[in-house]
Amino acid sequence: NVDLKKIVVPGKVTLVDFYADWCGPCKKMGPLLEKMVQDDSDLCLRKINIVGWNSAVAKQYNIRSIPSVWVFNRKGQLVGQPSHSLSEIQSLAQQAK
Repeated sequence: NVDLKKIVVPGKVTLVDFYADWCGPCKKMGPLLEKMVQDDSDLCLRKINIVGWNSAVAKQYNIRSIPSVWVFNRKGQLVGQPSHSLSEIQSLAQQAK
């Protein structure tokens, strides 16, 4: 199991990317998220490999579609759970500031 409270970075907008190594769309999304974080010092990225649908972390957070990126504001509060939409992730990240 993963405790998101421990990986969210206080004072930063944290993007938590639930992905799997075998996931094609995840392989496309990963570099885009990394570029977002490189271009904006207010953002940080945490990646969680769900490994498979029956893994403990997938069940713990009810992950049914990947990539699934959760956006947390500077206070560590979840502001959104967009999936597959980079523009939605970018919009939520801006709102979370």
